[in-house]
Amino acid sequence: MKIAFRKSHAKTIALAEIGSASAGFALLELSHGCPARVVSASRATIPIEERTPQATIAAISAELLRIGQEAMNTRAKAGGLGRPESLYCVLRAPWSFSESVRADASYKEDVEVTEEMMKALAHQALGRGSVVNTTNFLEASVAQVKLNGYPTGSPEGNFVHSMSVVGLLSGSDKTVRDTFKATLEKLLPHTPIVWRSGARTLIAAIRAAYPHHDEYFAAEVGGEGTVFAVVRDGAPEKQCFVSQGVNAVIRAVSKKGTLPEDTLSLIRMIGRDQCERGACDELSKGLARTEPELMRSFGECMAKCADPRRLPDRMVLFAHPDMAQWLARFFARIDFTQFTRTTKPFEVKTLEPADLARWVEPVAGISPDIGLTIAGTLVNIEASA
Repeated sequence: MKIAFRKSHAKTIALAEIGSASAGFALLELSHGCPARVVSASRATIPIEERTPQATIAAISAELLRIGQEAMNTRAKAGGLGRPESLYCVLRAPWSFSESVRADASYKEDVEVTEEMMKALAHQALGRGSVVNTTNFLEASVAQVKLNGYPTGSPEGNFVHSMSVVGLLSGSDKTVRDTFKATLEKLLPHTPIVWRSGARTLIAAIRAAYPHHDEYFAAEVGGEGTVFAVVRDGAPEKQCFVSQGVNAVIRAVSKKGTLPEDTLSLIRMIGRDQCERGACDELSKGLARTEPELMRSFGECMAKCADPRRLPDRMVLFAHPDMAQWLARFFARIDFTQFTRTTKPFEVKTLEPADLARWVEPVAGISPDIGLTIAGTLVNIEASA
């Protein structure tokens, strides 16, 4: 698949990706027919400790400003990169939330689909939000169009007797968004900000990585929470958030005085079967003790997503790279079969940067993590539309 741009010259886009307990910043260079070149990328994670939401937001904002300024200063000294034309900001849960909406139309006889019909039905779908409203609105997108029951990417000009539109509405608390907006305006004054939700970004990246996967259960395990999303027939259906994530596991299993980074490193080795017996025995036992609580919390969320239809067996996992393999084993091994369509365990696929190499390519010496790679994929997809 060739990526085409409306403009032939290279352009620079700044990218901020805000997670539940971290912030990432990257500079992307987009050129006609090429993957987005990542010329700068960094991630800052706030220390694992108990905080109020306001304190967490303030800490993330401070780190975002720091790493963003460092990136801009480094590129300015190096030269050769223009000022960013726009700044994409991806807000992940819990700072953003999403819901799926749908509108259907049927006709007594076949009619030709026009742009006006599409806009009217899309407007009808997006007007049906119950969680997202005018106060907390962040963004909206049309996720799928079906003609006569079949999804299509080119609806205009077809003759149909029925049409449906599935949309994805995303919101964010205005106070939270305004805080991050103030930080971004300090970082890049007078630069247009494009807001995107974590749900829209992840679904777009999964579609890009696995274009033939039209039904799956997505799990995004962040620092301070986990988002589950059901996608059926290529369109998002349900989402659910639970406030259990990577940091809860780290807090539960870390020895007093042990750095979280050291614990994560050991968990990575356990997930890859690279840890020597003895060195990781105690940690493995600690991880086993966390599983019942994770199973309970995740199970409650899965139950909501599985009502009224059971979940697809295929799970696509997005998580901290040090935790990804352990979490993949957890989801595949723990008995969540009461929620799956075939009553079989999940078949877990971990989303990795290599899966998105066709869309995002770092320059030598730069290693964007999976979060920034996913966000960069969305930027490239939208630039090529």
